[in-house]
Amino acid sequence: MLDIELIRENPDIIKDNLSRRGNPENITMLEALITIDKTWRQNLAKLNELRHRRKGMTNEIALLKKTGKNIN
Repeated sequence: MLDIELIRENPDIIKDNLSRRGNPENITMLEALITIDKTWRQNLAKLNELRHRRKGMTNEIALLKKTGKNIN
């Protein structure tokens, strides 16, 4: 099994190796994996940004409650 980091960093080497083995289905699966991995990493970055924003809002609400201000 190949490490995903190896695939991310050297997709051309992996494709060349798979093409030498003579099974075009494997190259198709590799390309699908690369696309899915890229989408997953983009979504993970969005998720982390949303978590960061939520944490900031939670801290802001806590500060408002602490000072006795209305949070509505």
